[in-house]
Amino acid sequence: MCVCWVSLCPCWWSAFCDKECDTRRADQEGLVLEDHSDSRGELAGLIWPDVDLVNKQITVRRNRLWPGLNTSEPKSAASNRTMPLSPRAIRCLANLKAIQVADRAVLGSGWEDTGFILTLPHGRPPSPDSISQRFRRDCERAGVRYVTFHGLRHTFATFALANKVPLHEVTRLLGHANEAITLAHYAHVLPPATVDAVEAVADHITIDDPERPE
Repeated sequence: MCVCWVSLCPCWWSAFCDKECDTRRADQEGLVLEDHSDSRGELAGLIWPDVDLVNKQITVRRNRLWPGLNTSEPKSAASNRTMPLSPRAIRCLANLKAIQVADRAVLGSGWEDTGFILTLPHGRPPSPDSISQRFRRDCERAGVRYVTFHGLRHTFATFALANKVPLHEVTRLLGHANEAITLAHYAHVLPPATVDAVEAVADHITIDDPERPE
């Protein structure tokens, strides 16, 4: 099941796109909004081989936490995950690919093929901090509320659970190690019976789990 936060907030998305005249930035930030279960480092680390447009999915395999091309492994095994792509995310990806092709045609040998999805005109990826800073500026310019990357993940999880997406699926999409971690943050949006049942199971299967929240 693919749950899209901006699909639940069409007025927010429309207001943003109406004010964003830079196609590259609109599509990059569209991908940020559509791929909202990722962390900033996961988004910054996405490369084109992670995208499967035939099966409409994207796979998280790395983090990019600092400026430059170096990446690191995701923080846990559960962070390596495959997620469905919404139709709008697929359009954003297709547009970004076309923009990179155009950049390469214009710059020739001055364009660097780094493989990253989020790139500047010369082909190198922006720093993770600049992605956040630019997104904040563009939200302010568009007159819409700025939401941090962590806030996007939180909003996604809250809407998904409130709309009856199964807890185990939300846990997988967020890359949490187990349902107890998700439950610790989002129990308030689940029916009490569901909370009690999951907590009872978690007490038995995650007692020695170092990632289990206290």
